This record gives sequence, C-alpha cells and structure tokens, in this order.
Amino acid sequence: MSYTVTIKPGLTGVALPGGIIAEGGQTYTLTDEQFLMLSPTAATALFSNVTHTGAGGSSAWEFDPTQYGAKGDGQIVADGVMNAGSPILTCATSTPFDPDTDVDKYVLVKGAAATGITSLIARIQSVTDSGHAVLTVNASVAVTNAIVLFATDDTAALQAAIDAALDYGLAPSYTGTLDIPAAPGLFYGIAGPLVTGGTTKGNSQLTIPVVPATGNKFSFTIKGPASGANVQHWQQVVPQTGGATLVSFFVHASAPAQVTSINNGGNSAVIGGPSQPGGYGVAPGVFSNVNVTVENVSILTSHSSYGLTLSALDFSGMANASLKHFAYGTAGSVTGTDYQNPGVFATGLSIGLLMPASGNNDLCLVEDVTCHGGYTYGMFATEHFDGNNIRILYCWAAFCPVGSYYSSVGATHAIVATMLSIEACTYLVYVIGSGSGGVGPFLHLRIDTETSTPRFGDNNNGVGLANSKGDVVLTGLYTAANVTLDNPVGFDIVDGQKSYPALSVAANYSVKTADETVLVDCTSAARTITLPTAVGRNRRVLLVKVDASANNLNVATTASQTVNGAAPAAITGQWSTREYIPVPGGNWIAR
Repeated sequence: MSYTVTIKPGLTGVALPGGIIAEGGQTYTLTDEQFLMLSPTAATALFSNVTHTGAGGSSAWEFDPTQYGAKGDGQIVADGVMNAGSPILTCATSTPFDPDTDVDKYVLVKGAAATGITSLIARIQSVTDSGHAVLTVNASVAVTNAIVLFATDDTAALQAAIDAALDYGLAPSYTGTLDIPAAPGLFYGIAGPLVTGGTTKGNSQLTIPVVPATGNKFSFTIKGPASGANVQHWQQVVPQTGGATLVSFFVHASAPAQVTSINNGGNSAVIGGPSQPGGYGVAPGVFSNVNVTVENVSILTSHSSYGLTLSALDFSGMANASLKHFAYGTAGSVTGTDYQNPGVFATGLSIGLLMPASGNNDLCLVEDVTCHGGYTYGMFATEHFDGNNIRILYCWAAFCPVGSYYSSVGATHAIVATMLSIEACTYLVYVIGSGSGGVGPFLHLRIDTETSTPRFGDNNNGVGLANSKGDVVLTGLYTAANVTLDNPVGFDIVDGQKSYPALSVAANYSVKTADETVLVDCTSAARTITLPTAVGRNRRVLLVKVDASANNLNVATTASQTVNGAAPAAITGQWSTREYIPVPGGNWIAR
C-alpha cells in the first residue's frame, strides 16, 4: 500500500519521510508508514493532492488490518479442563494446540478464574502436545468442558489500520474505512490494555481519535464481509461468531476496579471514542465530530458472571453512530448456564453498547442488531435513537433509555424502537437519568418479549420512570396482569395482545397497568374494583356494571386518592358506566 502525493506549488526543498527532498508541483510516492509519520496538519500544508493505493484490491479509503499484521487466527473449543492451582490446560478431544505457532498467544478459559470474574485470561507459555498447553496463570477454579478461546493479539494491527483510515480521511475526503476481512481462523484477538485519557480522551482497547467539531464531519466505517447479527442458538456449546468477529481478552479484576476505571477514564470498552471524563458527551454538548458506522461485525467480550466485562462499543462521545447487521455479547453459552441468572450481572456495571450521548446532532441508527447477553445493561439508547429489528437477551436490564448520563445534557428528542425483542432479562426497560428540565426521555417502543413478569425500573428511585413520556406496546409470551413497575411511570404501557384493553370480572379486582375497560358482574354479590394509583397513570379507567342485580359496584382508590375531590361513589344500575381520568397531583376526576 502506498500514497501518491503532489507537493503544493511554490514549496521548495521539502523534507519528506524516507529522506526524500521534494519540490513544489512534483509528485512522489510514500509508503503507508512514511505517510503516517506526518500529522494531518502537516499533510494538509504540504500536499495539493493525495491518492492512496489500497492493498489486495481494496479501494484507496479502505484499510485492511491484515496488511498491518493482523492474524485473525482465533480458535474456540469447548472441552477445556483445568485443575485449581494448576497452569495446565487440557483439551484432549479437540487437540487444538500447535507448539510451533501457539506459544505466547492469549487464551481465555471460561470458569477458571475467581468467582464472579469467571474468565481466566492468560498467555500460552508452552505447548506440551496438541492436547495440552501450559499457561502463564494458574486456574483459581477447577473446570471441565470449559469454553476456551485463544488467538494472537491483533490489537496493534487493528489500531494501526484505524489510525491510517483516520489520517487518510482527514487529508483529502473526511472518509475512511476499516475493512476487516473474514478471519483466517474464527476471530481477531484483542488483548491490549485500556488506553485511557491522553490525546484520545477515552477508555478503550481500540480508540477512535478525536476529530474537532469545528471542521468537517468525518465518516468512519468499520465493516466486515457478511452479517454479524446471527443469534446464538440455545443448543450451541460455543459462543456465536459472525461477519468479522473481534474477541476481547480483558476482564476487570473486581467490582471496585471496574468502578475506578469508569470514574477515571469513562466507560471501559473494546472500541470507543472520547469519553465523559475527557469532556465529551457532557454539557454543554461536546462531541468528537465523527459519524461512525459499524456493519457486518460482531464483538465478544470476556464472560463475567458479575458483569465485570467491557462494553463492546462506547460511542457516547461521538457525534453520530449507525449500527447495521451487528452483534455483541460475552463469550458464554446458554448450554453452559452462563445466562441462567441474569440478575447476578447487576453486581457489576457493564454496559454492552452506548450510543452517542444526549445532545448529539441527530443520527443514532440501530438496525438488525443482536445482544447475546452477559451485561449489566444491554443497551444505552439515547435521543434521536431509531431502532428496528433489535434483539436483547440475558442481561440484567435490557433496553436503557437515557435521559442523561454522566453529566450529559438532558434528552429533548425521541427514542424509537419499532421491533425490539427482549428475552430472559430482569428488566425490559430501565431508564437512566431524566430529560431536559426533568421531562423525558421520550419513548415510543414496540417490545416483543417472553417473560411472565415484564418489569420496568430506573436508576434514580422512580424519578426517571416518572419523568419519562410516550408509550410502550408489549407483545409476545407474557402475563399482562404481572407487569411490574418499580415506581409509577410517566409513559403509557399497552397490552398489544388485545385489540382493546377490556376484561370481564365477577369478583373483587385491582385494575392493572395495561387495563382500561373493566366489565363487572355483581350478580352474586357486591364487588369492589380498586383503581391503581393516579400517579404516573396515563390512561383512563372505564368501569361498567353489566348485571341487573341490586348489588353495588363499589370503587376504591389507592393511597386514599380522591375522585372529584371526595371518596369514590358506588356504581348502581345495569350498564351504568363511569370514566375515571388521572389528573396531576395524584387524584382522579370521574364523569
């Protein structure tokens, strides 16, 4: 790969890398390494024209990490055996090790680390034979049939390709692409440390440099060869890879270590831009002026039963982001019971995916995206979020609408998801912060779920739920009567399994979140219908006495709330109907 550069007219005796003394108006060829020795500012000052010749048939703006040394030789097996206190890893059935090529590779053995950390991260010190390797770290816990991933560390090669794409684009076109080919193995290994602060102002293994907001927006694409959004089948014994897959060999050593990392550097991630401690994504709305697109890629992070893993992507400091045919999750499996108890992921603070913080300039697109699970929070969705065909599995809190996060500005625009499939998560929706002036976030969600108790919560003792507005429509295999609200909500929850929210009862009944019309039969005895709290209620309640008996339909309220300023009156007479409307202040009016 090389750059063809033309020196600006009028310049003389220009010293270029490689010992070239150039003259104005003349054209010269530089290798990638030589060109990247120049800063974007220097390139702009020296060159009137820059043309990049890609490798392997790629276009000039496309940068292939294998041309920078990436191996993509990752392997996955599911027969790992280790004894506690021993560094010996046995894979007697799969026999995957090669003594000539595998020494010094990074390895992840799921379940062999201390409780909660779960994934043992080490290097291969030596290979005894194809079925046995000696690691640099002893197992803390004995394991059998463990998932094992091992690979060359491709962090430096991928980062070099990212930097080259940014440097190229900042010179002529504000466009650059990290074009990741299908891995020769199953995945590319990412074992580098978190790069915190400094010029990138972030906290991630792979960094997207800061692009000033005063200039042109940079369009940066990370793409693979085919869809990465494939969903792990529940009978798989290995994690799902697809498209161009990156696997992170990193897990926080403890919950306090994770907290310290987040407080000092921002959310820790595999790929990230500038973060909040660096001043990005916070009031008054500072962002790196990049529109980053991730397409046909999947990212696996190290599995931790305590949620101590990294985020796949932290784009909270980016101006825009688009994700297409993308998947992320931890390196576990359903058959291995890694996701059996998603509640325990709440021990940590892992956020699978963060979109640009509230205050970005209107482009947060998520289309055909899968979260395999394993995170405390599946997805942070911010204002201008437009999502379709999203799947979130096995997280403590699945979909997290953001009113504000880490001192960002408050949301003022909508968060829309038109096909959001959520399964096996403790919370369907978990609100983070409040919108601008204490109003919002603004939700329009269509959720398909499989849970007997759809649950809604927030991170601020009910304030976020109360301030949220909009509507959530539920469909799927769930029990509408078991919709659970940690606190009253400011948005409407609709039972999408019914064409109209009506039901018939012949007993005492408490009106549920998704109910609207209740037909009451008092033939056998007087019945009492208890209204829900009016606080956070966004829909009316219509009560109808359907029988001709003399028995009353009595009405009760929650927390002594009033109806038309007084205690509620009974409903008498067949087909008598009364409409109850919640009003600010937590009471009802009836007509």
